[in-house]
Amino acid sequence: MTITAAAGLFLRDRLETFHLPTILFIFFLGGFFGWWVAKLVSHILKRFIQARWLFITVAIIGLAAGTVFVTAGLFALEYRSFYAQWHAEPLSRIWLLQFLFTSASAYYQFAVMALRLYLPLGPLFLIPGTWVMIRRMR
Repeated sequence: MTITAAAGLFLRDRLETFHLPTILFIFFLGGFFGWWVAKLVSHILKRFIQARWLFITVAIIGLAAGTVFVTAGLFALEYRSFYAQWHAEPLSRIWLLQFLFTSASAYYQFAVMALRLYLPLGPLFLIPGTWVMIRRMR
């Protein structure tokens, strides 16, 4: 996922951005932990899905969704760490609302701005990545 993010930034002439190491590290961790989540869920679903083509389809969708959601969650944590300096005392009612709305804003901002960094290479890496994941599950 680091390669897809770097290629997406390169194609948009944004490779010289100040936060490049942080962006690439978030995408790396998102891919790493997204793979782990997708593999865990696939192990569970393997018992319930008998048709091989359906399992492969679910694994492809699961790997894509797991990677995107984990990366968005890591982005939300980074986003939250910046805005935490203006938030109320931890675990208060106001803090909980600020935490929820800041996280929701981060997910939205990721969907609008960062999700397209997976293109054009993300779908090309998804099929071989799913194949490797399924082969390692045996």
